[in-house]
Amino acid sequence: MLRVTRLSARCWIRGRERQLPGFTLYARHRHPLLLPWRACADKPKPEEPKEPKEPNTKSESLHPHLTNLYQGSLLQMDRLGQIYRNVQLSYRVLAVGGGAVVLGIGYVVFNWTMLRSHAAQESAEVVSQTMRDEQVQFTAREFSKELLNQLLHDDEIASTVASWTLRLLASIQEEIGALFVHILQQEQVVDEVNRLADKLVAYLCSSQIIQVPLCRVISFSLAQAFAMLGVNPSPLLGAEDAEEAHAPYVKIIEGLAAATLFVCSGKLVSLAAPELGLGPGVGPLLLATDTSKELVERHCGYHRVLAPYAPVFTYVGIFLFVLVFILSAVKKLKDLGKVVGMMEGFGLPFPKFMTFGCMFCIIAGSVCYLTGVPVLMEWGAEFLFIFMVIATYYGHYKPFKEKRDEFNLQMVLKNLAIIGVTLMTIGFEVPEIGKDGTPLGLNGALGPLGEFFGEIYRCFRPYSFIFKYSGIVLFVAVFLLAGLNHLKNFQELVDINRKLGVPLPAVSAAIAVILLILGSCLFLTGKAVFMELGAEALLVFLVVATFFAHLPLMRTGDFQQWLHTLKNVSLAGACLMTIGAVLPQICP
Repeated sequence: MLRVTRLSARCWIRGRERQLPGFTLYARHRHPLLLPWRACADKPKPEEPKEPKEPNTKSESLHPHLTNLYQGSLLQMDRLGQIYRNVQLSYRVLAVGGGAVVLGIGYVVFNWTMLRSHAAQESAEVVSQTMRDEQVQFTAREFSKELLNQLLHDDEIASTVASWTLRLLASIQEEIGALFVHILQQEQVVDEVNRLADKLVAYLCSSQIIQVPLCRVISFSLAQAFAMLGVNPSPLLGAEDAEEAHAPYVKIIEGLAAATLFVCSGKLVSLAAPELGLGPGVGPLLLATDTSKELVERHCGYHRVLAPYAPVFTYVGIFLFVLVFILSAVKKLKDLGKVVGMMEGFGLPFPKFMTFGCMFCIIAGSVCYLTGVPVLMEWGAEFLFIFMVIATYYGHYKPFKEKRDEFNLQMVLKNLAIIGVTLMTIGFEVPEIGKDGTPLGLNGALGPLGEFFGEIYRCFRPYSFIFKYSGIVLFVAVFLLAGLNHLKNFQELVDINRKLGVPLPAVSAAIAVILLILGSCLFLTGKAVFMELGAEALLVFLVVATFFAHLPLMRTGDFQQWLHTLKNVSLAGACLMTIGAVLPQICP
C-alpha cells in the first residue's frame, strides 16, 4: 500500500530560518497484520553492490518525523472512531433501558392494587410461617433473655440512665416543685379532700350493707365467747334460736358500732398523726380514758429493758420483711423466660417490659429498704408497693375469682398485709425525712435534687397519717379475719391442732383466737404502747403457727407451704419492725 504526501517543511540551517521548496515524498507502509505473512513469503534477496551515493541530508532528516506524525494521526483517528461507536451504543442502551423502566412503572401503576394485595398476602404468610416456626421462637426467646440479662447487668447503661434521669429532674425541678406546691396549697383541693372524707364517714355510718353484717359478726362472736367460757348464751339472750336471739340486740350493737366508728373517724387525724399539732386524740370510745399513760407508767420498767435493743429489733425485722422479695428475685433471675411466659399468661401488655419492671421494683425496693435510711426506706416501700399490687391482682385475685380456692384467698389476704406494711412505712418515715436539717436526711448528698424532693415531702407530710392508718388497717385485716373465722369454727381449729400435734389443742386454739383478735384490736389503736403489745401478740401467733402448721409440710417440697412460710416470716419481720420503731416513743 503506497500513499503519496506532499509536505512543506521548514528547517533551520546554521541559525537561519529557511523555507524548503515543496517536494514529493513517497513512503511505503505495510499493514501490521500482513507483516508476518510478508516476512515469511518474501525471501531475502542478495544485496547487489551499489555505488555510493551522495547523502541527501534534507530527506533523511524529515522522513522519520513525518512517519511518526502520520502513525500518530492514524492512532488518534482509530480512537475517535471507537469512542464514537461506544457513544452510539450507549445511547441505544440508555434508550432501551429507559423504555423498559417506563413500561415497568406503567405496569406497576396500572396494577398497583393487585400488586399491593399480593405483596401483603405474601408478607403475611411469610411472617405467619416465621412466627410459627419453633426454631425462630426458641431463638427469639434466647435472644430476649440474653439481651435482658445484659441490660440488667450492664453498668454503663445503668449509669447512663441514672445520669439522664438526674439531669432531667434537675432541669425541671423548679417547675415541678412549684406545680406541686400550687396544687396542694389550693383551697379547692383541701375542701374537696375534706368533702370526700365526710362523705366516706357518712356512708360508713349509715350503710346497712356494712352495719348489719358487722353487728351480726360481733353478736355471734360474743355468743361463741360465752360458749367457750361454759356459759349458755340462750338464757342470757332470752331465746333458743340464734337468729331470734340476735335480733333484739342488733339495733343496739349497730348504734354502738356506728358511734365508735364516727368518733374514731373524727379523731383520725390527731390519733394517727400527732405531729400535726392538733392535740392528743381520744380515739374510739373504748379508749376515751387516758389509759395509755397509766399503762406506760405501770410497765415502763419492762419497756426500758427492751428499749436498748430497739435498733436490733428494727433491722432484724427489716431483713425478715424483705427476705421474701430477695428470694423471689433470685428465683426469677434464674429463669427469666418463665417469668416472661407468666406475664403473657396473665394477659399483660408488653410482657418483656413488665418483666423488667417487676425485677427492677423487687431489687431496687429490697436494696433501698435494707439501708434503714428513712428516705431510702420510703422509696423502697413505694417500689415494693407497686410490685405487690400488680402481683396480688394478676397472680392471686383473678385466679381466686375463677377457682374460688382457699390458697389464693389466703395469698390475697397476706399480700394485703404486706401492702399495709409498705403503706405504714411510708406513713411513718415521711415525717422522719429531713429531721437532721437536710432536705432528705442524706446530709445534702443530692444537692439541688435533694432540695427538690424535700419540697415534695414537705407538701405531703401533713397527709402522712392517711398512709399510716390505711397501712395499719390492711396489716391487721388478715389477722382479725383469721381470728373471727377461727372463733366461728372453733371446734375445727381444735381438730387441726390435734392433727398437727400441738400440745393442749383446745387451750392452744383459745390462746390463738385471743392473740389474733386482741393483738389486732391493740394494733388498730395507733398508740405506741398498744401497737407494741399488739405486735408482740401477733408475732407470737405467727411464730407458733408457722412452726407447727407450715414448716413440717414445707419439708415435703410443697410450694404452697413454702409461700406461706415466707410470707409469715415477712409479716413477723413487720411485727419486729413495729416493736423497734415504737419502743423509743414509749419510754423516751
